Amino acid sequence: MCRPKATIRQRATRFDTRAWLPALGNFNLTYPGQTPQMVVELLISLKMRILMPNTAVFLDRDGVINKVIYRDGKPTSPRNIGEFEFEAGVEPALDRLSTGGFKLFVVTNQPELARGLLTKESLCMMTERILSLLKIEEVRICPHDNDDGCRCRKPQPWDAGRIGAQIRPCS
Repeated sequence: MCRPKATIRQRATRFDTRAWLPALGNFNLTYPGQTPQMVVELLISLKMRILMPNTAVFLDRDGVINKVIYRDGKPTSPRNIGEFEFEAGVEPALDRLSTGGFKLFVVTNQPELARGLLTKESLCMMTERILSLLKIEEVRICPHDNDDGCRCRKPQPWDAGRIGAQIRPCS
């Protein structure tokens, strides 16, 4: 006798934590001070690493990782390390994504570098702060101006598999 195909709802619950958590039986993942929420986060992380082992998240820099600076009422990038501040809550959000098995990359356009409004040294200091304090694999920077017609500017399609080959102004 043929078994009917699982419905979408049945397939979705197949990977629901509540559905497979009892299957762990007496397997203990807790240690002193760990809350039940921490156990659930760990289990979700393990599930994500099994189901989606090579998954990446590409994040914009200005307004996502760091706060934008308003000049003459227009949002712009910070031009020096003194203006560079992380957005509130970015660290725990990125930690959760990283714990979930996602590789994190920052992709940013910085036309102010080509315009001479931002120095390479300032850009490097901001990039190093991101890489040293957040769980980011790499920061990809397009240093060209809006009308330069380059292929590395977002949102142009680009080969995510070549993430390491892009411009690295700090190296």
